[in-house]
Formats: sequence, C-alpha cells, structure tokens
Amino acid sequence: MSALKTVKVVCELRPRETHRRESRAPFIRLRGHWLEAHGFQVGSIIYVSNTPDGLLLSPTPPTPVVLTSLDQLKAQFLSVGISTTRPQRKDRP
Repeated sequence: MSALKTVKVVCELRPRETHRRESRAPFIRLRGHWLEAHGFQVGSIIYVSNTPDGLLLSPTPPTPVVLTSLDQLKAQFLSVGISTTRPQRKDRP
C-alpha cells in the first residue's frame, strides 16, 4: 500500500430550486480498502481540519491544544505565520 494517494477534484452540479441555472461545487470522492486500513470504517464520521498545509482527514476527533505558557502560545502563533511582536511605533514630532 502506497503512503501517497492522489485524488482528482471534480465538479458536482447541484440543481437550484430558485434559479434556472445549476450550481457548481468542487467534489472529492475517496474509496478503497486502504481507508479501512487507516481507521475509516463504513458508516463512521470523518473529521476534517483546516491546517496551514491543507485539509487533514481523521477518523478520530482532533485533540485540543492546551497551552500552559505564553511561550507555547507564541510558538503556536509563529507556526502558522502570525507575528508575536508589536510593530514599532513611530515617534510623533
């Protein structure tokens, strides 16, 4: 079983009740026995998390991050590209 799978994003057409035109939406279909091997059982719920690198699919709920110090909070912000320093104030004449 390969560690990397590729899936194509296709277009799903949804009929509209209030308009004459159809609505288009991106659509991803995943199937295969490899899903069961990774904990995705038939009928189970899939948890989708938005991460800086893309979407993360998991068969279990994400573990909440508990930060116990200001340094950990700063590290968490920096890991997603958010600055933790104040911008320099311009001196007013």
